[in-house]
Amino acid sequence: MRDLTPDLLTRFRGEWKVQRHALKIQNERLKQFFKFCHDMKWILENPAAKLKPPKVKEKPVYAFPKEDRDAILNAVAEDDYLLTLNLTMRYSALAPVDIVNLKPQNLHADRIVTKRRKTNKRVNVKLPPVVVERLKALPTQAGGFWFWNRKEKQSKHETATGNLRRMMRPYFEQANVYQRDEHGEAVYEKDEKTGELIPLLGTLYQWRHTFVHEHIMTDTPPSRIAELIGDTLKTVMETYAHFIEERQAQLDKAAEGSWNHEELETYRK
Repeated sequence: MRDLTPDLLTRFRGEWKVQRHALKIQNERLKQFFKFCHDMKWILENPAAKLKPPKVKEKPVYAFPKEDRDAILNAVAEDDYLLTLNLTMRYSALAPVDIVNLKPQNLHADRIVTKRRKTNKRVNVKLPPVVVERLKALPTQAGGFWFWNRKEKQSKHETATGNLRRMMRPYFEQANVYQRDEHGEAVYEKDEKTGELIPLLGTLYQWRHTFVHEHIMTDTPPSRIAELIGDTLKTVMETYAHFIEERQAQLDKAAEGSWNHEELETYRK
């Protein structure tokens, strides 16, 4: 470990396969590891202390507007499986990795009770009666899961979530639902074969953004939103609330409510 230098660590980090937010987290773990080694005096200098943060382009956080929500649900309306999937994600805010791990045992009367794979935080969220009815009527697949046909024990959840993305792709195309940035502009990606810029289709994960967006706009306290989605208050405030333009109107109203109009009148020209 004494032979490691910032340059070697940078090259090592360049070989990682993870991207975006996962890259930032793994980089922080690397820095914390070497800080611990230095604090324990296993090394005299910390080679990660001045390691520059990786350049990360975060995916846009964009909630489905009403017209997109309606278009998606209408597109899958004839498919009981996909309609139940989308409704469950829409009203539970569970990420795809959590959805594929759902079993009937997770349904307690009118609520989903589970633990998020990413944060290991408990989620206990109440569902609308219609969604509960649809889940109860939905046949389970191999392994006892609703949305994962896990025939092999070594099968990974990445395969299941990838299958859901592929299944939903034609429906997002049919509904004309695309990813947008915080300004509502379509997000484009360069085609690796043609070099042409193509708009990115919507994703199932955007149901989670939509859930948080709606709660923020109805003034649900951020700490309560964090509990509902099984995440941290920091994530709610930095990842979600930051990108909601409509939130500014609420902030303006709060600011105006604090004005002392009697005092201000004394300074009117």
